[in-house]
Amino acid sequence: AVGEAQGHLLQHKDGTPLMYYQCWKVTSLALNRMGIHGWHFRGHIDGRALDYDPTGIQRIGCWKSHKFKIYVRPLPDH
Repeated sequence: AVGEAQGHLLQHKDGTPLMYYQCWKVTSLALNRMGIHGWHFRGHIDGRALDYDPTGIQRIGCWKSHKFKIYVRPLPDH
């Protein structure tokens, strides 16, 4: 039943925990194969919040091209 299992939420068949990097790498590969840049989007959000210039956003989002520009939009006023 839900909530009765003990241990980690994500684990290998042998019960050892799935590390953050392993989860990130597998998910990133799957997203890239589908043409989705979900992990890069986080770099855009962080960069815009810190008021980085476009080069800084490109660097922290790990973009090798200028595709990040399709995600860049003004931050909302609070």
